[in-house]
Amino acid sequence: MLWDILGILIAFASVMLFFSLMVTTLAQGIQQVAQQRYRVLRQQLTDFASQIGQEFPHTQAFLAQAIGQMLDENSFNGRLVKEVAHVGKEEIRSRIVRICDGTAEDQTLPEGATTSLQLLDELFPKLETAMRHQFKAWMDRMAVVLAFTLALVFHLNAFDLLRSISANPEVAAAYSQYGAEQVAAGDIDTARAGEPEVQEFNTVTKVVAQEFAIFQFTPFPQDCDCYLVTDGPNPVLRTLGNLLGILISTLLISLGAPFWFRTLHNLFRIREQVVGVDSGSRSAG
Repeated sequence: MLWDILGILIAFASVMLFFSLMVTTLAQGIQQVAQQRYRVLRQQLTDFASQIGQEFPHTQAFLAQAIGQMLDENSFNGRLVKEVAHVGKEEIRSRIVRICDGTAEDQTLPEGATTSLQLLDELFPKLETAMRHQFKAWMDRMAVVLAFTLALVFHLNAFDLLRSISANPEVAAAYSQYGAEQVAAGDIDTARAGEPEVQEFNTVTKVVAQEFAIFQFTPFPQDCDCYLVTDGPNPVLRTLGNLLGILISTLLISLGAPFWFRTLHNLFRIREQVVGVDSGSRSAG
């Protein structure tokens, strides 16, 4: 009994992992097209310069000019500026020094520039934290939207999925095999850290396309009462059940690939322990 339950849970978690990886792939592609990292970088640097200028007016000219030069250039460190996702503190520091025609020694700079460098050292960690949080919040929102879209398009109803896995051992076995392969090939330490490994978008797209054949989900399936139920007993309740199942799937997918990597890793470990207990019981008998 426990073995069967574990098999169902592993198969279900494997499906959630697959769609979580798909969401990650799509979100990465969208943020690349939208240049979201650069947008966050530019906004946070602009807000940072404005904040410093308001609180410490004597530093505004140096810091604002340095940041303005950085963001107005067509290229930055050999890359198009809109491809830049991160700017280090030392880059801003060196630009302030060059604006003053100074050297690396702070005492050769005007007092305002020296003060601005000290503030930069003190406040730049907060800027980095703000950039990370803003970008993560954008990615989280995008993940929810994409998860709901995929769950709706492929009718990923959590209730129906569990029923299908329970009723079809071959399907459950195929899903579980996918999950086992992903756990074996995946980086569990990276999953624990909460950040999936970033790969080239085109490479990941090809991999997802190959793996999609395993699950054989059909967009907008026509052979079932998957969305709006208009006939049969209790059509309203069944329609609400469909919507609830899709919303639950959306929530589960939005937990992210690292969560499902960890979940599958733990489920496989529990199953190994169950096998060990059963083997020990048979040996003792």
